[in-house]
Amino acid sequence: MVKWDDLKHSRRMENRKFESPQVGSGGPQADAERSGEARETPRARVLDAVFAARIETPGRFREEFGQRPLVAKLENARHEVDGLTIYEHTRQLLQGLRTDQLQDARFGDADIHPPDLLRVVGLYHDAEKSLMVPPQGAEADWRKPSLKEAKAASLEMAFAESAAYQPELLADPRTRVLFDELMMNGFYFGYHLDLLKREERRFDDEGEALLEKVLYQPISRLRAQGLEVEPETLFAAQFALSRADSSAIGPYKKNLEALERLRTRLLDLIN
Repeated sequence: MVKWDDLKHSRRMENRKFESPQVGSGGPQADAERSGEARETPRARVLDAVFAARIETPGRFREEFGQRPLVAKLENARHEVDGLTIYEHTRQLLQGLRTDQLQDARFGDADIHPPDLLRVVGLYHDAEKSLMVPPQGAEADWRKPSLKEAKAASLEMAFAESAAYQPELLADPRTRVLFDELMMNGFYFGYHLDLLKREERRFDDEGEALLEKVLYQPISRLRAQGLEVEPETLFAAQFALSRADSSAIGPYKKNLEALERLRTRLLDLIN
């Protein structure tokens, strides 16, 4: 079992939290440029407000992403909780996705900007649902795949489709490893709010078990692929996805305050 203490030796964060850089500071990228250590100029970074404006209506979302076959099929599936089409749920999730705190973060030395990857993951997070709806004109013997089968197939199809439409974004082959980890472990926290009802010692035990599954083990798998991803970065990315998912499901919007409390308490366990 991976222990948090085993990961500490390679942390480079020195307890820095991912907060927006101070106005005028320019953040780590500007510091690197001033010191002459900057890499080549990064791709243009898109802030949350700009991205949300691109998809602020169903029509704009369709212009932006509706030409992608796997995404378009999500109009035929409905969310089990509030009845929205998965297509519209996905649009609302992307509108509520908060990535500005990760503008200066890195997933190790992978050539991918974290907000860009989170938007790809958010776009395809329910892609398996499109594979579980009978295609139009399907034969009577069409076999509905299991959720596990559909999820495995959707990971392959979603990444291939996104890479076809955004080849420059996903050119680094290691982005596939990051994509899979975020797709499989990026949306858990909204389903574990009952942890907040536990007394302190039990919360610590169950919280550590949750972090072991969704944070520490993924970190170890990424490191096995040569990606030294900071635990704080992955945790911030996972919570951004969890929060956006809850904000895009009507009955779960009331849970956002509790989700923030859970984030704070789990951070206490990490630190």
